[in-house]
Amino acid sequence: MTDAVYGFIGHDGDPNHGFVITEKGVVVIDNDIRFLGPFMEALRSTTPKEIKFLINTHHAFDHASANQLFAEKGVPIIASAACREHMAAVGEEKFAEMRAREERVREGAKGIAVVLPDITFDERLSLHLGAHLLELIFVGHCHSPGDIIIYLPREKIVFVGDLLLYKCHPNVRQGNIDNWCRALELIYELPVETIVPGHGGIIPGKEECLVVKEYFIKVRSKIEEEARRGKRVEDIKREFSLPEYGDWGKTRWLTATIEKVYREYKGG
Repeated sequence: MTDAVYGFIGHDGDPNHGFVITEKGVVVIDNDIRFLGPFMEALRSTTPKEIKFLINTHHAFDHASANQLFAEKGVPIIASAACREHMAAVGEEKFAEMRAREERVREGAKGIAVVLPDITFDERLSLHLGAHLLELIFVGHCHSPGDIIIYLPREKIVFVGDLLLYKCHPNVRQGNIDNWCRALELIYELPVETIVPGHGGIIPGKEECLVVKEYFIKVRSKIEEEARRGKRVEDIKREFSLPEYGDWGKTRWLTATIEKVYREYKGG
């Protein structure tokens, strides 16, 4: 993206991570134990500078599972206070689920445990590293309880974690759609030219914030309309269709969204 800011884009919707090279060292944004080798190879082929900080945009396995390997090298980990709290509550459980599900996690993460962030904040935290400024902004419970964005005003770039999954259905299993829409509005109001989403390709401009907000409005409206007509959630999942999103990936998350919105509409 620039000679100082890099996005490590996962293959076919795998998680995205990134790093920023500053005069005082490298800031790494997110990590995944499954892809740490290629990520570190890309980082080290770009710069020999030491890693100064690691930032977790949220608690999820695919954005924080290699925390221990950075911590062992003395790298401080930064996240929102809510992220740390939620990681402490569910991190080991999610690690166990991934070990049970994937052979490469069982083999590649032996001896790896959840390591919580060292530095937390409740609203905003500014990192001044030479000429570089990274503004960490807690946007509240959106995709997860502890979501933050990392805004680089000089470069007009923002890393948004799983608040945006480019051309993919968002994962709202733990989400708060109303607050998520407010966070998308906040990102849209920033003077950014490039967005690094949690999954999918780098996004030029910021119109995708409005696209995803409209997605939430349309999807929730259609689910609630079907529920008012007396349809069961199983029928809605089977028949649901919005052709304008037909080419979006991660369709399994749409099923989870239908279940969540239906349950909330019914007061569950």
